[in-house]
Amino acid sequence: MNFLSDSITHRTLCKRFRHLQSVLLCAIPLSISAQITNQAQAARISEAEVQLQEKYMGAVVQQQIGKLDGAAKLFNEVLEKNPKCDGCAFQLSRLYDKMGDNQRAIDFAKKAVAIDVKNKWYQIQLAETYEKIGKDREAIDVYKTIVEKNDFEMDFSEEMYFRLAHAHVRVNEPSKAIKVLEDLEKKTGINEDITDKKRLTYEVMNDLKKAAGELKKLADAYPQVIEYQHQAAEYFLKLGDKATAMTYYERILKRDPNDSKARMALAVKQAPSPTESSRTVSNASNGNADVAFLNSLRDVFQKPEIKIDEKIKAILPYVNKIAEGKDKQLATAGLQLAEIVERAHPTDAKSYSLLGDMLYHNGRATEALAKYKKCLELNKSIYAVWEQKMYTEEELGLYDDLLKTSEEAADLFPNQAIAFYFNGLANERKGKYEAAVSSLEQAILMSAKKPPLKLDALVELGITYSKSKNYTQSDKTFEDALKLNAKSPIAMIRYANALVGREGLGEKAKQMADEALKLTAESDPSVLEGFGDYLFKSGEKQKAVQYWQKAKERGAKSAVLDKKITEKLFVE
Repeated sequence: MNFLSDSITHRTLCKRFRHLQSVLLCAIPLSISAQITNQAQAARISEAEVQLQEKYMGAVVQQQIGKLDGAAKLFNEVLEKNPKCDGCAFQLSRLYDKMGDNQRAIDFAKKAVAIDVKNKWYQIQLAETYEKIGKDREAIDVYKTIVEKNDFEMDFSEEMYFRLAHAHVRVNEPSKAIKVLEDLEKKTGINEDITDKKRLTYEVMNDLKKAAGELKKLADAYPQVIEYQHQAAEYFLKLGDKATAMTYYERILKRDPNDSKARMALAVKQAPSPTESSRTVSNASNGNADVAFLNSLRDVFQKPEIKIDEKIKAILPYVNKIAEGKDKQLATAGLQLAEIVERAHPTDAKSYSLLGDMLYHNGRATEALAKYKKCLELNKSIYAVWEQKMYTEEELGLYDDLLKTSEEAADLFPNQAIAFYFNGLANERKGKYEAAVSSLEQAILMSAKKPPLKLDALVELGITYSKSKNYTQSDKTFEDALKLNAKSPIAMIRYANALVGREGLGEKAKQMADEALKLTAESDPSVLEGFGDYLFKSGEKQKAVQYWQKAKERGAKSAVLDKKITEKLFVE
């Protein structure tokens, strides 16, 4: 949990330290010049003192040009001659901090504080150094001292309270952190920064009601600030307190009748929630809470003045359910809403992305593809749409299009391994094996932290080598895939198809195919299709068609599979 606003903290501290450094540059070590200003001394400065001042100046210059070792050496020499040079000790702490010598950084920060106990900058340096090495208890003691002095201007004083609270959280004392923040709030009044820190701390304590209470307090203190009303409303919605959330949305609309989020929230206020019981929606014609909820959104979705993002946010929780394909009524309701969104926002790329997804999940892949194309014409930067477009083109067997799309996606998103995977697949399907190998090897290298994608790429590379009759590399690649996941049914069934027909490997192919089928209990459509391929290659053509049909019944969708079933022939 990060209490501190990095930009404010860094900027403020840099400003303070630059000011401090300029003072040190102009005044020379105060403890040295104090000796010079003694009225009992002669007006003339001794040669030794001049040399000491020059050495100090030289240290500052070395520090500024990045020669840290040289600066440290000179500051140490000045400090040896003048043990009361607090500025030397402070600068040495900062230098050793930068050089990674934490213990010396602490020692010199302590020395600076000991020489000038009132200097707040020295104490901050000590506290920060303690924090870097995990000595949060010691940091707490220093920050407490700083806070108790309270001699900073207000914005920086708040920063010290935040640091103290954060340190308490790090040592598992969140209740003490709350006390620190409450003390600050009494001094400054309610504000967004303090509220945010208290909310985060209550979340650490897993007390979401109190976290919500802080947002409520902020929103009620500043009813004219719409952002605060939204924060409170959304948090109460997350807690399931719809009634309280609505009071804030109503407050928003009194100030801004066109606020999209609030209008959307109130538009669905009376709609049956998907989490409510079926009894609540007994009057709905279809008896399905999710469908009734989506249908209730039609009127508000037709209003172009309500932002598309709010509409997508409302429908998004149902996309996964729709994608499962088990509820046709829900899929239809989602599609109808997406069509309304497209009509209301015809120039927004997101409307075509949403409609494409809904068409796809309703089994209308060709129409979905047209919407994905339209989306990318309007906005090429939405990577998820490129990915969905590639999946759809593969499903439809449009390998020329897939080759082009994957090349464009790889150019636009060179860090996305899946674009190289699809490029390799498309090249393999078109018989361009050398190009396929190059792209798939790139995908494998890039997907080291994504084992499922790496497995798919290895399997596809094994297929490519097999088709190009490089059986040695094919076998090695499939074995690598099985090392990555020894129980992968897809790797097994693809390997079986690569082995079948090769002399002396029939039994191994059969074992692989049978094991893949067994692992999935004949439920995985991809494995069922692959098993049908294996059977066809093994001469059991009639049985092969049966398994292809099973694959389709289990949800497999591809133009190639349809062709296999229709023509009763194996198709690559």
